[in-house]
Amino acid sequence: MRTNNMRLCSLVLVALLAGCSSQPLLEQASKQAVPSKEAALRKKAALRKKVALRKNAAPSQVPQAGASSRGVPESVCPPGVSAQLNGFFRWYLNSQGHYRDDFASQQQRFLPRLFEDLRKGLAMLPANGEGLTFDPFSGSQLASFNYWIGGCRVGTTDTRLARLAVLSGRSRKTGNWQVVDYVLAPVGSNCLIADLLYPEKGNLSLMQALSDLSNPQTP
Repeated sequence: MRTNNMRLCSLVLVALLAGCSSQPLLEQASKQAVPSKEAALRKKAALRKKVALRKNAAPSQVPQAGASSRGVPESVCPPGVSAQLNGFFRWYLNSQGHYRDDFASQQQRFLPRLFEDLRKGLAMLPANGEGLTFDPFSGSQLASFNYWIGGCRVGTTDTRLARLAVLSGRSRKTGNWQVVDYVLAPVGSNCLIADLLYPEKGNLSLMQALSDLSNPQTP
């Protein structure tokens, strides 16, 4: 009898403890879980922001346009130059490497002679030993993922040289910044792309490279 009473008291005590403590414990666990979840979300958001900032950060290895060139160096490009280059590169990056197929849509951004020579050059197939062996807009043979306008300087005959860095490679993560100087000439109220120079290729001129394609030297 005494044993049964003790067992009954134990069961009642357990029931009372469960009834009084289970709900607060659940509430406490819930309160602890929410901050943990919120902290994880904040951490993910901070990481995404950090990655975005790193992708859009100025490449430290890109010199200013006038750093080692003749002419008057400038740290900021005129609005007309920046607008032209930003518009062109939005199209170029969105083309995802298929810029040859739709290059005609960008005719209004180039001087007529450069556009016509470039159109012909892009129509040639490098695989057949013809045409340009590199992407003329990045100076690379790989895909492009981002760009940065490093600055401008005054060139000859009122032209502006804009130094750009183009992130190119097999992936955005492993890509390298390629330096290209875009030469823009004033035409009316616009600035049109007149030539491209490649400092990493001995300051090769795109106009000269296209001219060599049209008039190959015979041995």
